[in-house]
Amino acid sequence: MLPNKQQQKNQDWCTQVPVLGFNSGKYDLNLIKQYFVEKLADTCTKVKVATQGSKTMFIITPEFNFLDVINYLGPGISYDKWVKVMVSV
Repeated sequence: MLPNKQQQKNQDWCTQVPVLGFNSGKYDLNLIKQYFVEKLADTCTKVKVATQGSKTMFIITPEFNFLDVINYLGPGISYDKWVKVMVSV
């Protein structure tokens, strides 16, 4: 029932592997952006990188979706609290 373009977007989203990091926008994603985005661009058709100041929000390729989960949590959530919630799920 969906148009072909929307079906393709859904299929692309379902085949991406999410790679989550806690507060990785300040550290890990910047390292990935600095050293690996060029290599990812050689092997992937599209690489999307979003930044906010010196913080990397996400890096998206057709195969991977690198996300900093702190962007999706409320203020004051510590790593310890986040891990306890994730383990209990």
